[in-house]
Amino acid sequence: MIKPASRIALVVVIALGFGHVTPPLRSQQTNLPPPSEQYPFASGTIERLDLGSKRLNIKTPKGARSFDVTIRTYIFRGKEKIALDKLKIGESIKLSYYTNELGQALVKRIKVDQPEPMTNSARQPEAPK
Repeated sequence: MIKPASRIALVVVIALGFGHVTPPLRSQQTNLPPPSEQYPFASGTIERLDLGSKRLNIKTPKGARSFDVTIRTYIFRGKEKIALDKLKIGESIKLSYYTNELGQALVKRIKVDQPEPMTNSARQPEAPK
């Protein structure tokens, strides 16, 4: 027979053992992919830009895609942060996005591709006069 003091000590040890469980890893907690894979990328040229509904359609090598821009979307041209209304039809862009529970593709970041500056050696020589 176990003494009452021993029985209480045993219960306390078991209770502390259950309370000291290591927390699950982030991927086990949320079933999310690692952060590096969390935001897929898309690139293409802007075909349609609807400022009212904040919707962006781009033509990608795999076909046309639609994305929604939110108040948390960052848009860059070079190092300059710009507003949605500064984007132009036909511009080449790269963007990262995520899909919400309703299946909408929401843009996290847009980067406008800028043409490489031409160096003097790459410029066309002037025609002789």
